Amino acid sequence: MMSLRPMVVNSENIILGGNMRFKALKELGYKDIPDDWVKRADELTDDEARRFIIADNVEFGDDDWTALIDGWDVEKLDDWGLKNPFKTVDISKTEPPEKTKTIPAKQYHVLISFDMDQFQAMNDFIVELQKNKAIEIEKAFN
Repeated sequence: MMSLRPMVVNSENIILGGNMRFKALKELGYKDIPDDWVKRADELTDDEARRFIIADNVEFGDDDWTALIDGWDVEKLDDWGLKNPFKTVDISKTEPPEKTKTIPAKQYHVLISFDMDQFQAMNDFIVELQKNKAIEIEKAFN
């Protein structure tokens, strides 16, 4: 399999794709590997390398959303196929829901559901929101 899907490294030998294969090889006791198990990608720009890292991992593994949001352009992540569960929507650019003529809306409600493995990141986000006294937050677990 390694020759069919080699690890990809940059000019500094930093793994851009195949870090879990590299980890598995280390755990299996490999000290040396055949050259055809590694592909060099020295020609990639920094932006192309970042895109490759995301595209290579979209379908596999768990994402560290705190690191991704802090260190990556969220719009690019979305363009590259990584669906951000914490994507920020600028509500100032969205149309409000239809309002009746007799009872205008006074509040905008949002329900956010997420898996418990995202709890810490989501809780940190909620703590930041709570600093705005105009926002009320109600939490529930099911």
